[in-house]
Amino acid sequence: MGDVQRIKNHIEKTRKYLYELIKVKGNLTDEEIVLISQELDKAINVYYKVQKTKLEGYSYI
Repeated sequence: MGDVQRIKNHIEKTRKYLYELIKVKGNLTDEEIVLISQELDKAINVYYKVQKTKLEGYSYI
């Protein structure tokens, strides 16, 4: 499995966990929800950095 696929899987698992946690706790300012939200944000940022690096590697000339 490539890096991009691993990151996408991590994002999907984290997103699902976050949504379930929000349903259970219901408080968006709960410490655990904030931490999971930050983890999701970091994973998405890494995904976009990897995608950008891949795109910069291609020559359009």
